[in-house]
Amino acid sequence: GINAEYMGLQEEMGKPSVRVAELEEKLRFLNDELKHHTNTKTLDKAFQVLHRENTEMLSKYQQLIIENQKLQNIKTTLERDKDQISKMLNETETKLSLLKEESNKRESQMKLDNELVKKLKSENANLIQNIMDQKIKEAENINQMTELNQFQAQKKKKKKKKKI
Repeated sequence: GINAEYMGLQEEMGKPSVRVAELEEKLRFLNDELKHHTNTKTLDKAFQVLHRENTEMLSKYQQLIIENQKLQNIKTTLERDKDQISKMLNETETKLSLLKEESNKRESQMKLDNELVKKLKSENANLIQNIMDQKIKEAENINQMTELNQFQAQKKKKKKKKKI
């Protein structure tokens, strides 16, 4: 369309019979049409670029929404895990505290048992010493009795000898 009209205009310009004013008017009109056509093409191209960029941005936005949802899921999981770990830690600390208490009780009992064992050993040693002292006294008494009996027996023998 426009190119053919422009070519036709050039042909007419070559003819001396055509009026110059008419040609100038036609030339202005074609120039305006050309500008409008160029502007429309430029706007179409700009619109296509914007549309493509908008489509890409929308796609990226949707990907970000998906990524955000994944991160939210991870966050939720981590919070749940944190709560579970915190609960387990509290339970462990409670058990540890109870074990420490039990350990302290056992340690106290062991100290008491050790003191009792020392006391019993000491009493046992005293009893053994008393028994040994008693046995020694008994042995001394037996010796004294034996000596006394021997002495009396000798006396009797002497008396018998004297009588004889």
